[in-house]
Amino acid sequence: MPTNNPTYREIVRAELTRRGLTGAKVNVLGVTRTDLDGNGTQEVILEAAHFAGRQGLDPPPVGMPGDYSLLLLRQVMNGRVVTTVLGEHLAPARPGTRVRINPCPWRPCTGWPASLT
Repeated sequence: MPTNNPTYREIVRAELTRRGLTGAKVNVLGVTRTDLDGNGTQEVILEAAHFAGRQGLDPPPVGMPGDYSLLLLRQVMNGRVVTTVLGEHLAPARPGTRVRINPCPWRPCTGWPASLT
């Protein structure tokens, strides 16, 4: 699906703002629409990221202020559209600051090294 859809860009912008990244460059990398749960309603997965030092597909080893990566799920639940964050990383406000990473924020992780949880 096209990644320049204004509605999807605004969803990403709203999530970044909610997380304190106001004025961040919105860069939607992927939009996937499919019926994930087999209920006849299509869900939408949004992948968005911005890394100032990115070369190719891989992000730089250290993020700069304003860098982020988001994976969002949009779905209808009980008649309402709900956005769920499946994964996220926001670079620290100051370069060189350590960041706590949660590889699966929607549920408790098991089997991950302690340094990643």
